[in-house]
Amino acid sequence: MDNDTKSNYIGITLGPIMDTMSIMTKPGALWLSSYMFSYISKQLCVEIGKEIGVEKIITPFVPEKDHKDYDIIMNREDGVGLFHDHIIFENVGDIWDKLSGIKEKVIKDVALKLSLNYDLLKDYVMIKECRFNVGEKENPILRCGKMLDCMELPKVFSPTEVIHPVKSALNNKSVKEIAKNFVGIDINQKIDESKWNLICTSVKENGEVQEFKDLPSIAFREENKGFKKNNYYCLLRADGDYMSHIISDLDDYRGFSQACLKYCDMVANTVKEYGGVTIFAGGDDLFAIVPCEGNTGTIFDLIFSIDNVFKTSFKEYIDKIIEFNKTSDKPKTIPSLSFGAFICHEKYPLYEAVQTSAALLFDVAKKKNNQKKNCLALHLQKHSGQSENLIISKEALSEIKKILTGVLEYNKDKEKCNEAFLLSAAYKILTFDTLIDSAYDIDEVFKNIFDAGYHVGDEKLKNFLHNKLPELYKNHCKTKGFILIEKNKEQDKPSRALAQAIRVIKFFVEKGDE
Repeated sequence: MDNDTKSNYIGITLGPIMDTMSIMTKPGALWLSSYMFSYISKQLCVEIGKEIGVEKIITPFVPEKDHKDYDIIMNREDGVGLFHDHIIFENVGDIWDKLSGIKEKVIKDVALKLSLNYDLLKDYVMIKECRFNVGEKENPILRCGKMLDCMELPKVFSPTEVIHPVKSALNNKSVKEIAKNFVGIDINQKIDESKWNLICTSVKENGEVQEFKDLPSIAFREENKGFKKNNYYCLLRADGDYMSHIISDLDDYRGFSQACLKYCDMVANTVKEYGGVTIFAGGDDLFAIVPCEGNTGTIFDLIFSIDNVFKTSFKEYIDKIIEFNKTSDKPKTIPSLSFGAFICHEKYPLYEAVQTSAALLFDVAKKKNNQKKNCLALHLQKHSGQSENLIISKEALSEIKKILTGVLEYNKDKEKCNEAFLLSAAYKILTFDTLIDSAYDIDEVFKNIFDAGYHVGDEKLKNFLHNKLPELYKNHCKTKGFILIEKNKEQDKPSRALAQAIRVIKFFVEKGDE
């Protein structure tokens, strides 16, 4: 870190974002706790841009007012925050000396919108900056990233011992008015709900009113009435893998920042189309609350849609790495997207789910010794107390998606869903797990295990048991496409991983209110 007047770049980091989100108990407050930091980042960029020009800000991308996407980026109607917590810009003129005044102006604006004391908010919100030098061939984003990460390590605590100021401000009664202050949308007035999935119409004694959705409202879909999945919500997170391989070769930093912003815009639209609520989309990060099955399929279909948006948005950069690898003796890992999905009952505390979903993504799917990444860490927490915990590769996830689609289609023609059949299949596999994992001819084992009349009486079920399951086992369980997580540790138990995968599929066809 080079805090001297010769430094040619400045970096700013914001916080404590995760700590603030982790104490919120309602979707509206959770969204606003995230949006507040995105708003602070945006306003800092606006004020800095006034002083040095937005073209000097290399990340996040800040458009000129005549830019075709200016309103999409700066004035979204759906409340999705697109501005992430790291700001990097050129150190020109006397901007360093003006930063304290800029920070004060932005925090006063936010304090006013929250109806909070300025000094309380100033002491709580962390805005730290550093100056640093970048050589001619150095990369300012990579050079600054580790510095800013280190600056985030010190914890920020509430300056009051009894009441947390931000949590107190973002209560159910105040969120409507605060949202109006931040986003400019007054949900006390009739607005188009299709523009913002966090808003719904409820019938009260005085008539219809618009309000922020609660967790049951996000989870519920009329088409899924009578199924347990209608009482469950999913906290979905996504984060890019090996993005430094793109950043290290950049010659147009703002161009890449614009690609990140375009990706986030498209991802937010994808979540919206599915029927979910985007809490945050910035850089290569996504955090959303979504139903288990939405307008465009199940949560697995949504994951692949987001994955395709990622590949499309960064295709130019990924193609360059692919070309580089063709002639290099030190090939680079292709950037990808990892996911963490925590599915839980609508009565499950939101603040606990927020922390669990973050741990799934960063401590499981993207952990340092996971060389593959590019996967989904899934935790299905049943209301009964039973849970399923798997790390699923994209290839295995694709197969699960196909099987689940077939099971859902099969059930449309049946008076009773076949959850009992799937439960029986999982139970049989667990009963004979040692035999399965040591078998030489796995196909014969499955034919012998599943040989009862109800196993072979229906050709589709027979094909599932005698062909689909052994193929799934050979191609994905034995090759660690499915990795079982037990007591927070990976377990090399292919048959048990298969049984958990079947129980995950079963969850989507289970009937009942609980």
